[in-house]
Amino acid sequence: MPPSVAYVTDCQFERPDGLVGSSQRDDHAAQRRGAGGLESRQRNRKSQVHTGNDISPPRTNADRRTPLGADMLSKEEKAAIAAKFGQHEHDTGSPEVQIAQLTRRIALLTEHLREHRHDYHTRRALTKLVGQRRRQLRYLNREDVNRYSTLVSELGLRR
Repeated sequence: MPPSVAYVTDCQFERPDGLVGSSQRDDHAAQRRGAGGLESRQRNRKSQVHTGNDISPPRTNADRRTPLGADMLSKEEKAAIAAKFGQHEHDTGSPEVQIAQLTRRIALLTEHLREHRHDYHTRRALTKLVGQRRRQLRYLNREDVNRYSTLVSELGLRR
């Protein structure tokens, strides 16, 4: 190695572009690798470092695991179910209405899962809905067996 070329190997220094470098050897190596200077270093740094403060873009319908409406009933469907199974027009709290709405949602999610077998988030939601319906049915059976048997026959739950 000629004596006129000296490498600084173990010192920290601030470069004119604001970055802290460890040695001139790093700069020479970067030039040999083809690094594009400050711009590429900043671009690489931005793509590799995630601070968590980034604002994520708004979710679109394509990002949803379940299609829109598959896990929820429209107002019209809820009103139709309340009119059919409820005690009066605006009945939403009676066990019959709740069980009928749960049954409709369970049917929609089951249909979705036939096509998307590996959608485990929806599978968990379906399991929770089935448990909730089971508890409502148990309550209705305990309180009034006649209403329970009528509802089960209308919905076709027990075979």
